[in-house]
Amino acid sequence: MEYRAEELNDSNASDWDHLNNTATDGGFCQGLKWKRVLERTFGYSPCYFLIYRDRKPVALCPFYKAKIKWFSGLITLPNSIYDHVIVSDKQDPRITRSMHDRIRELLRKERLSFATIGLTAEMKDYFLGLPVSTPYSTGGNHVLNLQGNSIDNIWNSLFAKHQRQKIRRFDKDGFTADKVDSTEDLDIFFRYYAKNMDRKNFDRKLPGEKPYPPECKFEREIIRSYKDEVVVVMLRRKDEIAGGAFFLLFRPGRKMYFRVFWPNRDLPNAYSSWWYLSWFGVKLAYDLGFSSLCFGDTPDNPNNVNYVNKAKFGAQFQRRYGAIFSEDGIFNLAYKGLRFAQQHKLVSHISRSGHPGD
Repeated sequence: MEYRAEELNDSNASDWDHLNNTATDGGFCQGLKWKRVLERTFGYSPCYFLIYRDRKPVALCPFYKAKIKWFSGLITLPNSIYDHVIVSDKQDPRITRSMHDRIRELLRKERLSFATIGLTAEMKDYFLGLPVSTPYSTGGNHVLNLQGNSIDNIWNSLFAKHQRQKIRRFDKDGFTADKVDSTEDLDIFFRYYAKNMDRKNFDRKLPGEKPYPPECKFEREIIRSYKDEVVVVMLRRKDEIAGGAFFLLFRPGRKMYFRVFWPNRDLPNAYSSWWYLSWFGVKLAYDLGFSSLCFGDTPDNPNNVNYVNKAKFGAQFQRRYGAIFSEDGIFNLAYKGLRFAQQHKLVSHISRSGHPGD
């Protein structure tokens, strides 16, 4: 069999979409619309390529140029819910060998120091035997398998009485989750979202740091680009707003993603809009016939309140991984020093975007 790497272009874009839409680990973030959103919003420089076995695409590799401290390199899918490469045939090691060879070629051609490769838990051993770092955890997502959890089972068996009461309270008090489809309502939605993000990050701000941008360019670009593949809702009673959320729909894979949530923190503590809007999302995914709902990024800590609450829906924590390839001696020395510092808790972990923590 012949294996070759091919840069993404107009002639093979349909191959990219077809493999992403049919692969078991394909998803919203690996699609070409998401590529355009990242480039329009952040100005990233892409290095996307496919691996072909004979004439059939068997791997998708979405990379961008980025930096870790003073070093320039490649990372997979920054600012994304999922950041892994896609390999269709899990039993063929020649695919990952071809991927590795192409990455090595790109690093030399572009004079880059490293490449970080996003992996799922299932993929973390793909590169065994190749000169890449031991895979390290980059966080994780909570995912609810709707095929294994019926709506009735979640409501009647997994929820405790007080959790059902948190959801019912909104219905009892006349709140409804209304879909947002006007420019005026979107402006209200993002005004609350920006205010909430600014308040949420208050304690982590540096002196003089600007507030969260009220225009929310990234999120607005997602809505503009996807239209029928995004559901935006606000939980409200007439002019009183309790919270908002938006969900991304990956129809080919029957997967839904909980992308944005914000509460109105000025409401009494008795109201918990996260519970209501999460339940709204579960019912929506179920009604659409989807197989899973991703609740989004979650700290890898079973004692964390977000971890605990998502698990109460029956969602399972799925860890993400990354691996680093580099032939730059200085970078490798610096990376080993960073890993030593992390193991001794002197600095935080490398994030899924490839950047070390502060």
